[in-house]
Amino acid sequence: MKTKNLTTLICLCALFLSITSCGPAALSDVEFAEAALPACEALATGIDALEDMDYAGRAEAYRQAVEALEAFNISEQSAPQGTLLRTSLAGMAEAIDAYAAAVATALDSAGIENPTMMMTTEDGNVFASAGSIFDSTMLDIDPAVVLALTAKLAALKEAASAAGLEQCAPE
Repeated sequence: MKTKNLTTLICLCALFLSITSCGPAALSDVEFAEAALPACEALATGIDALEDMDYAGRAEAYRQAVEALEAFNISEQSAPQGTLLRTSLAGMAEAIDAYAAAVATALDSAGIENPTMMMTTEDGNVFASAGSIFDSTMLDIDPAVVLALTAKLAALKEAASAAGLEQCAPE
């Protein structure tokens, strides 16, 4: 009986060890930075190719970068900076989506179809112009939405810098 219990215990331990050690080891921050560099460069190139007010394109570029970085096996323990970078990229995409929706609604309400220029103040007000700068209109956008986007960009820049992947925080 003791032999059968011992054999069962050994088999369970072997099974546990084989399950917990399956798959490749999680990448460190240094390994993640090396592996993620092409995805970050692609993000920077993609953002540079977009028009300034192509918010949908920008949000999609960030989402694609998140998808690319999710392919790497990292954890908060193995690559805390890499994990923070992925989270910051996803947050940036969400903030751009919220900002884009607010801008579209505000432009529609103001009767501005094709703005030629948009300006944002430090306190979160947005002005749009369809002509000259002297012909601008303050848009009805909750400053919290604008400030959230600014905060997400600052957090992304900090996370990208800490991870050694500044290319993941294009302007």
